[in-house]
Amino acid sequence: MIDLILRGARGEGQPAPVDIAIEGGRIVSVGPPAGAPARAEIQLDGRLVLPGFVNSHIHLDKAFVGGLAESGIMTDGVAAGRALKRRYTRQDIQARARRAINLAIRHGTTALRTCADVDPIVGTLCVEALAELRDQYADRLTMQIVAFPQEGVLGVEGMPEMLRRAMKAGADVLGGRPHGDPNPQAHVDLMFGLAQELDCPVDMSVDAIFPPDPIDPMALGITRVARKTIEVGYQGRVTVHHVLALSAVPPGPAAEVVGLAKEARLNVITNPTSNLFTEGRTDPVNPRRGLTRVKDFLAAGVNVSMGTDNIDDTYLPYVNADMLQEAFLASAAAHLGTPAERRALLRMVTGNGARTLGIEADYGVAPGKRADLVVLDAETADAVLSHQPEKLYVFKEGRLTASNRRSTEFWSGGAPDPQGGA
Repeated sequence: MIDLILRGARGEGQPAPVDIAIEGGRIVSVGPPAGAPARAEIQLDGRLVLPGFVNSHIHLDKAFVGGLAESGIMTDGVAAGRALKRRYTRQDIQARARRAINLAIRHGTTALRTCADVDPIVGTLCVEALAELRDQYADRLTMQIVAFPQEGVLGVEGMPEMLRRAMKAGADVLGGRPHGDPNPQAHVDLMFGLAQELDCPVDMSVDAIFPPDPIDPMALGITRVARKTIEVGYQGRVTVHHVLALSAVPPGPAAEVVGLAKEARLNVITNPTSNLFTEGRTDPVNPRRGLTRVKDFLAAGVNVSMGTDNIDDTYLPYVNADMLQEAFLASAAAHLGTPAERRALLRMVTGNGARTLGIEADYGVAPGKRADLVVLDAETADAVLSHQPEKLYVFKEGRLTASNRRSTEFWSGGAPDPQGGA
C-alpha cells in the first residue's frame, strides 16, 4: 500500500490537479486523481506543490550572535565577528544553529549549504558542531558544510593543514575568500590546489566589497576563479557567491566576465537581503544596489541560485530564513517582474539551488525523485511571489516536517486545511 497520497495537487504549469503518490520516501507516481488506497492522504484542493526550497548560502555558525557592526559595512562585520568567535562553544553553536534550521524548515527549506568558519580562533570547532547537527537533522534536511577561511589563508600559520582537518571532520565543500587576502590570485591558486588534492567542490565568496574606481573586470575575484576553473578542468564543481562588484562594471566588459562564468560552468549565488543591506554604504550619491548582474547571468544560461546569508549577526540584524522573501526582494532589486522572470526566480530557490548543491538528480516533482516537497496556499506559480502564500505543508522524503496555519478568509476555493497546522 502507498504510504501517502497528496490528492488534488497542482504542479507548476499543470492545467489540472493531480495525485502525488509517495512510498519509501520517494514519489512513485504523479497523475490523474485515482482511488488507490494509501496509509495516509491529504486533500490539497488544487493547491500548488513545488520541490522543497534550497537555501544555497547561509552562515549557521554565526546565526543569532547579534552584535551588528554599527557601520553596517562588511569589513566591520568581519572584525566584530572575530571578537565574538572567541566565546564560541560547541553547545552554543548548535543551539543557535538549531533555531535557524527550524526556521528554515518551517519556511519550506529541505536543503541548504552553510559556511562554517575555519581559522586559528575556532579551529575546526564550527565544522564539527554543524556536522553533528547535519546527522541529527538528516531526516528533515539535506545539509552541506563549507569549510570557510573567514580570516584569510595567506600568511596565517597552519591554515592549509587546518582546512584539510576541517574536510576530514565533516565539511563537504572547500570555501575561499580571495578579497580577504593581500594576494587574491595566490589565494585562488592555493585553494584550488587543495580542492584538487581533496577532490572536493569549491565555493568562494568573491567581490563582496566594491573596489575603488575604476574597476578592472579582469582582476575581479569571479574572473580569477572562472579562469582557474577552466585551467584545472573543474567546470561544474565551482560556486561563487555575492559577486557584487560586477554590478559596477560597464555592460561590455561585464558581458566578458559573464561569458567566462558560463564557460567555466560556475554556479552563482545572490543573497538579496544581505547584499542590499551591506553594500553601497560608502557611495555618497546613487548608492549601488548591492546585487550582482542576476539578469545577465540568467540570460547567458549561467546557473543562479539564492541564499539568505546571515541571520541576526554582526553583518545583518534580520532574522530571515524564508526563500520566498529572498525571491521577492530579488524581483524588485534585479528588475525581474514578468511572468517568465518570476518563474525563473522560483527556479533559483528550487531547481537551480539543487544544481548548485549537486543534488539535482534526486530532486523534483516527478516519479523516482525524493519526496522533498512544499505545499503552498496558492493555485499558480505566477501568484507565489506577489501573494507570498503560506507554506501549508513541508515534506522531507515523504515525512511531514512542518505544517503551518493559514487564514481561510483569503482562500478562494476548496475545503479548510484538514490538519489546521501547528
